[in-house]
Amino acid sequence: AVSSALAQSFDGTGVVIVNDGCPDPSSHWLGTAFSASYPDRVAYIRQPNAGLPAARNRGVRYALGRWPQAEAFFFLDADNLLPPDSIEAMYAHLGSAPDVHWIYSTLDNFGAKSITWHGETPANLFRMLFENQADAGSLVHRRIFEAGIYFDETMRQGYEDWEFFVRLLRN
Repeated sequence: AVSSALAQSFDGTGVVIVNDGCPDPSSHWLGTAFSASYPDRVAYIRQPNAGLPAARNRGVRYALGRWPQAEAFFFLDADNLLPPDSIEAMYAHLGSAPDVHWIYSTLDNFGAKSITWHGETPANLFRMLFENQADAGSLVHRRIFEAGIYFDETMRQGYEDWEFFVRLLRN
């Protein structure tokens, strides 16, 4: 996941790795190694387990402070891979209109089952209430976080990303 983020064609892509209390020592070792190898582009944060929403929020807040010029944030989980032009292509759409606040793309699942999921464009609030239309791997404009919309840290049992996108549409 981190290597695919670093291989992006979009100039200035930075990576924040948030280790949310993973007990596997290799997670800490890898985070430390990436930040040491790419000190200008990779930040590593290790925190006690606080859940997925808290980890995402911590990463956003850190990135806003470290890279104040950052215009958007892509949420990449450890089991995700990005084609090299993903961020560049999504960012072009994100800047295409002032009312576009986040971009999600086609999702190709690989492994035991290989499927392609095509999200509906544009997202629809009514439909989003019943069916998640966006993968967590979405590019979200900074104005969302500047408006005070973050992931709900009380959600620790699943659907955290879905709930975030419902609030995005509602607001």
